[in-house]
Amino acid sequence: MATDLVCINSLTLLLSKGGEMTKNRTIKLLASGLVLLFSASVASAGPIYLEVANPRICKIEVTVGANAPNGPARAYADLERDERVKFDADKICFRKTVGDDECSAGMTEWICCESAPGEEKVCLVP
Repeated sequence: MATDLVCINSLTLLLSKGGEMTKNRTIKLLASGLVLLFSASVASAGPIYLEVANPRICKIEVTVGANAPNGPARAYADLERDERVKFDADKICFRKTVGDDECSAGMTEWICCESAPGEEKVCLVP
């Protein structure tokens, strides 16, 4: 709150001392910043929900982000049927343990899901 007041006071002081040239420049910078902020929020994709269809899966590994499946994997275990895990990302990839109730049988290949801007996506783990 105090920081906001300092910023507003600094901006007011800048506008009052700088004359017309500074006022125009400041208005243009503020407008550019607002346009950039608005376009970034509109362009963001997601969320993606990972939904579990089979409650007998031992473990699911998920990678998140544009480089998925490359990158660190998060492990999820003991998920219930129809349980959803939310990811605020435009792309996720997952793989699960092979076979029901077996944790040592290895993992499936990666399966990826992507969402478009403004789209909510459900990625089903069979």
